[in-house]
Amino acid sequence: MDSASAKYTKVEDRDVVNHAIESEGMAVQRTLQVDPKGIELILGLISKTVPQAASAKAEDFYDPRFFNELRDSGFLKKLWGDK
Repeated sequence: MDSASAKYTKVEDRDVVNHAIESEGMAVQRTLQVDPKGIELILGLISKTVPQAASAKAEDFYDPRFFNELRDSGFLKKLWGDK
């Protein structure tokens, strides 16, 4: 095992690890931005056992300035190979 993915998943088959990385890479939004609807979904699910989650706001769990800075700096274009 020579990659971080293989190390942490304990998957030793290099082809399986590479396929997983490629598949997930295609699913990731190129902005790397958090979708508030996803956070709302999780808050709704855990509100059954964590009552405070019912009144929590998704916006309290992330700061979009980081994503905006990555976008504005051109880092994301460089990362994804966009022109």
